[in-house]
Amino acid sequence: MPNKLTGSQLFLRYAFVCAEDKLRLGKISRGNFEQLKLAAENNLKINNSLLEYCFGDATQALRVFSEKRNVEIWSFENVAKYWRHNHGHDGDCAVRSTVVTAISPDNLSLQVILENKNFWVKNYYNLNVQMGDSIYLHKRIAIEIDDE
Repeated sequence: MPNKLTGSQLFLRYAFVCAEDKLRLGKISRGNFEQLKLAAENNLKINNSLLEYCFGDATQALRVFSEKRNVEIWSFENVAKYWRHNHGHDGDCAVRSTVVTAISPDNLSLQVILENKNFWVKNYYNLNVQMGDSIYLHKRIAIEIDDE
């Protein structure tokens, strides 16, 4: 992917969409949530130990995935392949690839096709997309442009 995100930053983009639920359920503190939010919204470097603490199940699954492939756990390629193809959730929690069919004038929303229906999704990370681009979604949030 031609961007400057690290594997940890990409991991956070995918995982952060679940952070509010974790905060609401008391699984992470307000302070941890605010650190995650600041890093996610500003593409800041993030400490892997904080990701492991806040998203234990996902980071453990990532670790197992990387060990099976014998690759470095936090490499961009490993993190991308894990989320794109091995996350293993259904419904809104599934990671999906789809195509942008329209873009709101403010670029904050993107129209995509899911299950043969048009849906508007959030462009939370302000991806620089064009109509026809393939993107990955997690919980109806545009996470990254599909480079595969």
